[in-house]
Amino acid sequence: MNPTVLIVDADRARCQALEGALGRAFKVEVAMNVAGAFDILQLSMVDAIVADAELPDMDCLQFRQRLDQESRFRDIPFVLLMGASGIPGKVTAYQIGVDDCISKPTDPAELKARLDALIRKRRRLLTAFRERRYQLAGDFSGLAFPDVVSILDQGKHSGVLSVLTTRYAARMVFRAGRIIHATCGNIEGEEAFFLVMGQKQGQFEFSPGGEAADAGVRTIEASCAGLLMEAARRLDSDGDQFDSGGVRAVSGAFQTLLPPAPPPAPELAEAFAEGLADPFMLGELRYLSADELTEWTCDNHCGDRLHILLVAEPAAGVASLLALATPMAESEVLSGMSAHAKTLAWSFNVRNQRQIDCVLIDARAPIALLPSLRRQPALVILAPPQGDALALGPQGSADCQRLLSKLSPQSVIGLGNASLGTLLDDLVGSKRSTIAQRCTQGALGDPGLDMRDLLIEGIRLWASSQSALRSAAKA
Repeated sequence: MNPTVLIVDADRARCQALEGALGRAFKVEVAMNVAGAFDILQLSMVDAIVADAELPDMDCLQFRQRLDQESRFRDIPFVLLMGASGIPGKVTAYQIGVDDCISKPTDPAELKARLDALIRKRRRLLTAFRERRYQLAGDFSGLAFPDVVSILDQGKHSGVLSVLTTRYAARMVFRAGRIIHATCGNIEGEEAFFLVMGQKQGQFEFSPGGEAADAGVRTIEASCAGLLMEAARRLDSDGDQFDSGGVRAVSGAFQTLLPPAPPPAPELAEAFAEGLADPFMLGELRYLSADELTEWTCDNHCGDRLHILLVAEPAAGVASLLALATPMAESEVLSGMSAHAKTLAWSFNVRNQRQIDCVLIDARAPIALLPSLRRQPALVILAPPQGDALALGPQGSADCQRLLSKLSPQSVIGLGNASLGTLLDDLVGSKRSTIAQRCTQGALGDPGLDMRDLLIEGIRLWASSQSALRSAAKA
């Protein structure tokens, strides 16, 4: 699909000329003023903006600064069309974040080439960011656990090593390269270390410096070399497994969930998808405290209610939901959430008393609102920061696993890089046969990623979970 370019210019003749010249390479949207530009930005994903220096309702540089106030707009490449004698103005424009300036009259071929370069650069940066790997984070397939321990030992590092395996969540406190304390489930000390050594698959993340809450606790006296040697001896004598003894999974009492209404059905999914596909249909945003969230998720006031959770970094999640609701400033929404310790919920009414709703769950603390979520989700969208699975960290991954385990959604979509697909398999785990799942490449806020399209994809995936449920029932 061609990238979308938004032209903001009060000169109709110039707009028509640019639209005709760029139309083969780009999808072109035109606004005659800044107000019209924001109307388009609320409804359409835009890959670049071309604005005239002389706009009727706002100074062009103020326009650029307004875009900077919202994370979903600030990274869109911005090209300014200026008069031939505008050198001082160009300097100011570059200083406030304009990406390129082109003199009028504009050569369409030059403008096309510069837009191509800016859009390619932005996409390369997004791809590189998602595919990055932290220096001291990764998984055991790339760096084995004994090698991680040896690196921290030899470098005399202090900090906390968090580990998430397919069975356990563990943490180890390092001081000057020595492990002084380790926990794995409810096991402490050397036995916790040996349990992690017995796992072939897992992720790790080292948080250097600082004082851990349990930094004063010492349950291990042996050196790292001594621990590794003892672990090797045990592996030789016991095979590949250590005794898992009293390790128990994190659990606890939890309220009975209301079932998702309605059960998955292709014809119903199409009705929901048809309602969402209309770009002029907007939903309603509301703040919810923990108690209000409990009441809201228990509410059965509408007939068919499709309940969705969006697990994302708050700013990215807010930006994506704002695109589906009546206009509000992103900063206003975020300040409202933080000031009152509330989360954001979005609801969208479809014909015949049907409703789609979505609750934003902070990916940094995905289980913080778990006691208030009283309805089984039809769909969970897991969108780690910038689409990077490793950005969740071992603790975040463990919390996401607990969230999915407790809520048992009927379908899950992961939005991120290639490693998120593997993580998604681990998170769904034993429930893979009854949960429809899919991983989509990208991140919230990516050029060309439309939240409406993502929700429609998720709704259709939810409908496909019907066959999974039938298969599980037959088994």
